Amino acid sequence: MQRWRGLEDIPQDWGRSVVTIGSYDGVHRGHQLIIRHAVDRARALGVPAVVVTFDPHPSEVVRPGTHPRCSRRTTGAPSSWPSWASTRC
Repeated sequence: MQRWRGLEDIPQDWGRSVVTIGSYDGVHRGHQLIIRHAVDRARALGVPAVVVTFDPHPSEVVRPGTHPRCSRRTTGAPSSWPSWASTRC
């Protein structure tokens, strides 16, 4: 798993990938289903899967103090993500 903090960190030669974008404020079953679908599609195409999320949560930027409580922070160690979520190490 690779982690980038902004667009400027992504290698210019990254190439094609399958991307899922969302406020992954916790990797619950619904999020797992979306991410698993992206990973499966990426494997079928032979490209990396990419999860784009936001920190802080978008509602914290728009309305500070109103964001939902996170069940698991996406900024934690890569080990906090399901093992199948990583297609490129």
